[in-house]
Amino acid sequence: MDPNRVIEVTLRQAQHILWAGLRPGRSSDLTFNDLRSLFLSPNVNSTLSAASDTFPLFALREAQRAIAAGSREPQVAVDLLWSILDDPWLDAALGTRPNSRRKIGRILGWR
Repeated sequence: MDPNRVIEVTLRQAQHILWAGLRPGRSSDLTFNDLRSLFLSPNVNSTLSAASDTFPLFALREAQRAIAAGSREPQVAVDLLWSILDDPWLDAALGTRPNSRRKIGRILGWR
């Protein structure tokens, strides 16, 4: 599979996991563990070396750094991931349309 496509799919999955983490009763620990499994998977790591330098690749690397720092509490890491993945420029680079939920999330301070 094309490395750039793998990056796009991974970032979209991560965005979905973040939004799913907002449901009542879902802990930030579960969200953190799901994101950690996604970002630190062997498939994603091998893709990073084969992909060309694009905005989504840099966002993925930054997200990996946020999740890999063992000194952060899960909620702090999830909050940092919101600031990385809930970005209108990233949405444009991924070809996704602006999402009204994201605008509401920014207004309410969800990230």
